[in-house]
Amino acid sequence: MPAKPVRVIRLSQYITPVQPLHSKEQARWIIESERLHEPAWIEVDFTGVREAGHEFIAELFHPDTNVRPDLWLVPKNYNRCIEQLLSGYFCKLRKLREQKMQQAFAPEWLCD
Repeated sequence: MPAKPVRVIRLSQYITPVQPLHSKEQARWIIESERLHEPAWIEVDFTGVREAGHEFIAELFHPDTNVRPDLWLVPKNYNRCIEQLLSGYFCKLRKLREQKMQQAFAPEWLCD
């Protein structure tokens, strides 16, 4: 876990009745406005968000280990519809966590 304290992004502040969270562009805008390029553990709070698009979820939660290796986005307070969209992300997070655990506990002779 990164050393920086937990931050929270409240997605409800980014939605309007006319503009739900559906597009890649919206996700990119949140990434830029929240400065999601620094190492951090960030809770993404879905309270008040009833729906989100597949493209939005895929863009926001795509774990790009090359560009953002120490950025952990942790979804919170999501409903069943959003949970279905996040299921692929959860699988990727599990695999990434397992890789990091293997690297952390590998014997020194394996690292040479």
